[in-house]
Amino acid sequence: MLYLQSDGGLFRGRQIPARCLCMIVLLTGLSLIWAAGQAAAPDHSAFDGVLLRNVQQGFVDYAGINADPAFARFLTSLDDTRAEDLEDGHARRAFFINAYNAFAIRGILDGYAPSSWLARYTYFKRRKYALMGRPVSL
Repeated sequence: MLYLQSDGGLFRGRQIPARCLCMIVLLTGLSLIWAAGQAAAPDHSAFDGVLLRNVQQGFVDYAGINADPAFARFLTSLDDTRAEDLEDGHARRAFFINAYNAFAIRGILDGYAPSSWLARYTYFKRRKYALMGRPVSL
């Protein structure tokens, strides 16, 4: 299995399965294709740009994502979006897939990598993110 490993920065030598991030990137790309041509208000291009700049050949530059102001703006836009901004089922699915993926990355950046039972519980249940004006967990 391919692993992503930091060199002492954010993850202090911990390994994260590359398969997880590849799936995130794949789902984000699919949701962007799916949302193409839809007239939904949320703009997913900021998140797409963050991933294009910071994921190369299956390796994720978490420090780069963390430092990218476009990522912070995208997270803010997830909270600012309202249900009426999402015009149809396709736009809603794309929005929630991208939100989940962005929050999953944010959780890893915040040090909640799911490496043990307690870490998984914290990562998926206890950690809250702002989505459409309310707190949600993964």
